[in-house]
Amino acid sequence: ALNDPAAVTAAKIRMVAGDALGKWLDEPKNGRRLAVRMAEAGYTRAANPTNAQGLWSIKSRRQVIYARKTLPERDRITAAQEFVAKEESWSMGA
Repeated sequence: ALNDPAAVTAAKIRMVAGDALGKWLDEPKNGRRLAVRMAEAGYTRAANPTNAQGLWSIKSRRQVIYARKTLPERDRITAAQEFVAKEESWSMGA
């Protein structure tokens, strides 16, 4: 379980998802629907201010990061930066 994280990616959700949700996330047609579902769950896209598309680079993959809607924009960006740092350090075995 993710336990209401401040920031999360679809890839992270997929890691803990059951079969049905995992299959739904893998369907290309559901890419745009994910933003709607995340909004319903209380999350919004945390755009990377240093990337024209607003994407974040995690483990050499460009990804959308969703952060809690209740956070001010500055805090959503901070939460996304912390998420990236944690994912990058975890992938390096730290």
